[in-house]
Amino acid sequence: MDLPKSYTAHIEGEARDIPAPRSLTLLDALELAGVDWPSSCRDGSCGTCMGRLTRGRVRYEHEFIVLSDQDVADGYVLPCVAYPESDVGLEGSSF
Repeated sequence: MDLPKSYTAHIEGEARDIPAPRSLTLLDALELAGVDWPSSCRDGSCGTCMGRLTRGRVRYEHEFIVLSDQDVADGYVLPCVAYPESDVGLEGSSF
């Protein structure tokens, strides 16, 4: 089965969809599209970029310590280290 090379990221409350290649973190894809998403460490250790996944799935290539099990259960993600596994919807804390 061939997986798509790119998905779409939708920022809740905005009228545009953003290309989200499987090879880029969500944060990189957002920044390439000109979205001003908050970030700091870019390695999943600070939580500045945390947002909530409203739909879709992501994968992580390394472990992070910022999100609790409850945060993950509630749909929170770290776009700086999250890679899309499907089309996604994102909600940021400052949007």
